[in-house]
Amino acid sequence: MRYIAIIWFALCGAIPAFGQIDRMEYFVDTDPGIGNATALNITPGNSISQEFTVALANQASGHRVIYVRARDTQKRWSHTQAHSFYVIMDEASAITATEYFIGTDPGPGNATPLTATAGADGYIRFVVPLTTAPTGFHTLSIRSKDDQGNWSHTQQHSFYIRNVEGSPNIVAVKYDFTSNAVTYEPKTHRVLKPDTPVDEEFAADLSDLTENQEYDMRVWAVNGEGVRSEMVTKRIKVCANEPVIANFEFNQAGAQVSFLSSSIGVSNYKWDFGDGTPIVTDPNPTHTYTASGLYSIKLIVENDCNSDTLVKEVNMNALSVQPALTADSLRLICYPNPVENEALLEFQVPVAQQVSIILHDMVGRKTLVVTNKRFQPGKNHVRLSLKEFQAGIYICEIQGESSMKSIRVLKL
Repeated sequence: MRYIAIIWFALCGAIPAFGQIDRMEYFVDTDPGIGNATALNITPGNSISQEFTVALANQASGHRVIYVRARDTQKRWSHTQAHSFYVIMDEASAITATEYFIGTDPGPGNATPLTATAGADGYIRFVVPLTTAPTGFHTLSIRSKDDQGNWSHTQQHSFYIRNVEGSPNIVAVKYDFTSNAVTYEPKTHRVLKPDTPVDEEFAADLSDLTENQEYDMRVWAVNGEGVRSEMVTKRIKVCANEPVIANFEFNQAGAQVSFLSSSIGVSNYKWDFGDGTPIVTDPNPTHTYTASGLYSIKLIVENDCNSDTLVKEVNMNALSVQPALTADSLRLICYPNPVENEALLEFQVPVAQQVSIILHDMVGRKTLVVTNKRFQPGKNHVRLSLKEFQAGIYICEIQGESSMKSIRVLKL
């Protein structure tokens, strides 16, 4: 098969007097004449960064050249940019090996192999040890091999190693915001416990930003010598309201199930009961099932800021029998929620058993053991103190002898 090439070009018309770019076109190998090549779908502007695909089904194996050019609103064309590539006709379907080297190329198959796998975004992230590399400029090279034994072109990235005296620990996290070509003043968060690496939650200062508007947030770390890390960018939305958090409990009585939402900051509810019936928008609905089975209940809650989804399962395999409480019937409620300093956790156990309640942060780290002892049947209460905790969302998990449930708690 012949692959589809994904090409990225940046063309700039930096002088406003020349007019905006209003057309881009490309061709492979043979020039059909200005204005007659394949047009690209672009948004006119002074600077265009465009990613596009080129179908190579009709191209023979071998070296090829793709050409790209642009035209401004005054009908003047740019110089034509050229990019060489190679078409391979084979049945390759998967990458089987990836390797890297620094400096001198040891030859394909002889460099340092990568064992890391691609993340959800398709990128492979890996750490290159530099303990023996001297100070100065270096070149990192990386390439891959497919299941037909073909090696890719070698990609290269230059970097500089400097001697850093003293602690390399990260001492601060800096961030700024950009929107519509405007960059706002950078802000600094001082790390509570300097270390490397640092995994720490903090509340970003949004006081300069306009509510109900989207921004690009750029974040980078700084160590004790003032050396910066690479910058990470993420799209965010600044909201006038608190972010919405979905949560609910339910009670079964024969074929009827009553749902009780304990969600936070909700404007709109959407209940999907998993049996093909229409979506229900009541905050605390009651639903009657007509057939046995295991159903997935989906609650989607929304406000002007965001939406959140929570899915739980309800077992309706014995519709004619009023279900009795069993050792799997655990309930956990936190009030108030959101929590300013302290809250009361109410939970119900159907039989005497050992119960633990543990608080986790959003990355799964255990932050507090609220209780871990034996409780008697019925309703029980324990106090939750969050005075020393940073603002954010936490997972409160109750674990019985044969079941577990969790709820989300918002610390103000």
